[in-house]
Amino acid sequence: MDEIYVRLGKNLRDRRTGKGLTQQEVAERAGITPAFLSYLEAGNRKGSLDTYHRVAEALGVGLRDLFGGQPSAESNAPMASVGLEGLRLAERKAVYRLVRALRSRRQ
Repeated sequence: MDEIYVRLGKNLRDRRTGKGLTQQEVAERAGITPAFLSYLEAGNRKGSLDTYHRVAEALGVGLRDLFGGQPSAESNAPMASVGLEGLRLAERKAVYRLVRALRSRRQ
C-alpha cells in the first residue's frame, strides 16, 4: 500500500489512542465498521474523503489534523487535473475543506 496511507493510518491510530477511544467507539461515530477502521489504521485500505472526514469528526479533529505532516519531495510534483463531477456533495465539501486547510498551511 502507498506510504501515505500507512502514515495516515498511523496518524488515525495515534489520534484515537491519544483520546482514549476504542476502534468500536470511533467506528460507530463515523458510521463505518470497526474492521474497516482497523484496515484504515493499518494502511491496508484506502478510504474516501467522506470516510476520512467522518472519522476526523468522530475523533474531534479536522481533516487537516489527519492529513498533517511535512510533504515529501515527491509530493511537490505537479498534480493532474482532478474533476469533481463524480463526487457526492459531502465528498466535494471534504475536498474543498482539505484544499483550504492545505493552502492555509502554506501561508
